[in-house]
Amino acid sequence: MGNEMIAYFQQLEIMGFFSGYPLLYHFIFSISGKPETRTLFRKRLISLLPVTYAITATLYFGLQIRNLYPDISFKHLFAEIQNPLLVIWGMIAIFLWIPFFLKRPIISVLHSWIFFLLLLKDIIFQLLSNGDRDVIRNDMKVYFDSILLNSGIFILLLFVLLITSRIKTKRSPSD
Repeated sequence: MGNEMIAYFQQLEIMGFFSGYPLLYHFIFSISGKPETRTLFRKRLISLLPVTYAITATLYFGLQIRNLYPDISFKHLFAEIQNPLLVIWGMIAIFLWIPFFLKRPIISVLHSWIFFLLLLKDIIFQLLSNGDRDVIRNDMKVYFDSILLNSGIFILLLFVLLITSRIKTKRSPSD
């Protein structure tokens, strides 16, 4: 029972970082409109999405390093982590900092769908089994926190983008 509980907590931890991103992604794409009608600002909104995901991945990577400290070794990694494939999949998102991936927002949402599907799996299994509703309640709380985390990072990046563009327009010579 102890290992199952630890595995569940680790699943909630990783879902807390990544599961809310697909909703943010689809929301931004829906308000951005069709590709042929997008303004420069809306194109920039879309370009912020992979950066948002890469920052989230960096935060998750940092948390994993912190959890494994002071013994950061593969032996300790596999001893501490109950579902190593899921954690490794989450840590792979750090590669989204590579410019090739930053230019392709679809890659970030495809990566995050795995974690959203974990949420759906938990909900479906709990509804079909008539089991304890605490699992659904926990998943929904973590999902909401993930939406807040990803939205907060996106809004922060948007704020930085607006400030830097404002500074650039003030520096450029006026006609």
